Amino acid sequence: ADGRRRDQLVRLVLDVREVIAVRVKIVVAREDPVATDGVLELAVKALRVGPRPAPMTLHCLVGPNWVVTLHKGELDLVEEFNKPLNGETRIGDLNGPAFLSLVLDWQISGYFGVIESLQTEIDELDEELLARSPDKNDLLDRLQALRTRVRKLRNTLSSHREVLGLLSHPRSDALIGAEAVEDYKRLEDRLQQA
Repeated sequence: ADGRRRDQLVRLVLDVREVIAVRVKIVVAREDPVATDGVLELAVKALRVGPRPAPMTLHCLVGPNWVVTLHKGELDLVEEFNKPLNGETRIGDLNGPAFLSLVLDWQISGYFGVIESLQTEIDELDEELLARSPDKNDLLDRLQALRTRVRKLRNTLSSHREVLGLLSHPRSDALIGAEAVEDYKRLEDRLQQA
């Protein structure tokens, strides 16, 4: 039984490597989600973790039972994704589209963290405006910087809205399977809160 399972895993890895070798050059040049031969290709904007989160394009190839992510530069996707998971999980039981929905949910949570940080800065700005003698030039500069950050964040989120709009469409079950459509609908609803 173990030998047969190992052979299945080796075949899966070889199949995935073949798909990746053919598609990597294509997927990095494409922005719109596409599904061909049972593989979903899409790109979203991920946020690097840190004091000044910066967006970067995260390309995803999703097969029936696997997900491959591609990106330029540092993005500690696996470590950051695994932080909230403790002990034994059944995450390995998920199919590719269901696992991708978890990755995208994690990404959206990252955006919410940045939004909360911006809200805190806006609250601090409000308090300073109510102070007796605020430095108006400094406050205006900070307000302009906050507005710029909000505008960039909204632009960055637009790629998620397009992808989730497609994946949560009632007829998207042909792309991701009927069982994953609800996951993506929930993500689309959550994203609307941003």
